[in-house]
Amino acid sequence: MAPLIQRECLTCHIEGGIGPFLLDDYDAVSDAADLVVDAVMVGYMPPWMPDRECREFAHQRGLSVAEREVIRRWRDGGLLRGDPADSPDPPEPPPALETTDIARMVEPYTPSAERPDDYRCFLMDLEFPTQKFMTGRSVVPGANSLVHHVLSYAITPAQVAAVEAADAADPGPGYTCFGGPIPEDENNTASLGLIGLGGWVPGALPFLERDGRAVWIPAGSRIVMQVHYNLLSNDPEPDSTEMHLQLTDEEPDFLATSFPTAILELDIPAGAPSAMHRQVFRNYTNAPMNLTAFTPHMHMLGRTIGLQMVPPIGEAGEPTCLVDVPDWNFNWQQSYAVREDDPIELAPGAGLELTCVYDNSASHQPVVNGEQLEPRDVTWGEGSLDEMCLLYVQHEVPWTGPIRGGCEVANDCLDSCATNDTECLFACENVGGGCRACVLRSTLGCARDACLSTYVPAATCLPSCINSYALLGGTFDRCMQAECPTAWAAVQSCVAGIVDAGTCDEQLTGCGLTR
Repeated sequence: MAPLIQRECLTCHIEGGIGPFLLDDYDAVSDAADLVVDAVMVGYMPPWMPDRECREFAHQRGLSVAEREVIRRWRDGGLLRGDPADSPDPPEPPPALETTDIARMVEPYTPSAERPDDYRCFLMDLEFPTQKFMTGRSVVPGANSLVHHVLSYAITPAQVAAVEAADAADPGPGYTCFGGPIPEDENNTASLGLIGLGGWVPGALPFLERDGRAVWIPAGSRIVMQVHYNLLSNDPEPDSTEMHLQLTDEEPDFLATSFPTAILELDIPAGAPSAMHRQVFRNYTNAPMNLTAFTPHMHMLGRTIGLQMVPPIGEAGEPTCLVDVPDWNFNWQQSYAVREDDPIELAPGAGLELTCVYDNSASHQPVVNGEQLEPRDVTWGEGSLDEMCLLYVQHEVPWTGPIRGGCEVANDCLDSCATNDTECLFACENVGGGCRACVLRSTLGCARDACLSTYVPAATCLPSCINSYALLGGTFDRCMQAECPTAWAAVQSCVAGIVDAGTCDEQLTGCGLTR
């Protein structure tokens, strides 16, 4: 009994922890025995959302059925006290983080007492005049009893201005950010290029990348930290949460990077108890991807979220479950790391199928100012009453040198083409995410009116290829050739005529392309 409590409960239910009561000795556990048994028997505690039938992750929490029964039988058997001499040894010390730098809030922040959950983003003080490689990280909360979880990001130099504007527009330190750390633009592309640095929940150990792998932080980047404060059990107090980093100048063998899979076209009708959205994102690069971690994200109406790997188009095979959260809880979101002894490889052409289910019925509405809201139609958005279907996928790639921003790679690609034409542009490899999105808007968007009749037959392929190309990379041409080659040939021919005539030069120049 005692080893189970120590292993699964004492990261939160200790003095100064986020847990609403203590479980740090016999008297505390016996006093709360009914609460403990109820919580563990229904699976609410310890908090761990992924279904183990799908996949086992590194550092996962949880009690087996037999272990839950041990706790129940202890309660039902009279709360017997064990021999102190048989107390379990203290837990193993966490892996050593060799902290080289600390990212701090510019000033302490006191969460708002007006709401039980306060989500706040902070532009941290640490700057990066030169590129760095992060090989380890840890979060040190200031107000232990209030900090529920933390998500951290490196934003690119081009994104700093938007974050500074959001910070300046919101009174007090930081700014409200229920969704992502960067306010989205009308094209939902503001977050492209965002580098996820990882998440933290109470009890999380310092995270160390495996030998030879690191996260690249480009020169000029800044760190944004999203902190979820929970005030259900404690009064507000100033917080100065820090992020401790293990940084190096040494270039790694492998780069740890991430990309989002996201369904932006959400339609969740008022009253719908089970609104499902599903989309496939395929690997149209020319190399396999080694997937290393998953970070799901939904808002308050979310019911389930899952990701599975599906075979390339035309190939037989069953889907492989990668992560499945059957009972979403916004308050317990975190990243889930793949075990090194159970690697996941996404082959070229294989896909990631993202599925989100929402409950927008009357009984599942959020409570605001003490009153439960009426159901309403809900779409994608950053606000707490909007929704998201978003799952970040971390993977590793060989490090080949600094990743160039903007459309520099695309310009090199065009320079190497014999005709410098549109077909070549659609076939360029390794183009940055922001450039990919801009090129698609500047070509397909510019030629839309003239080529609309060719777009209609390709309507089933264009959205999925736009998303796969913009998010995972590869080439747009490779995706369209695989998913609807005949329709794509007609689209490409029409668009090429418009673009190569110079009609879209102004838009392409705005992307940083030189034609």
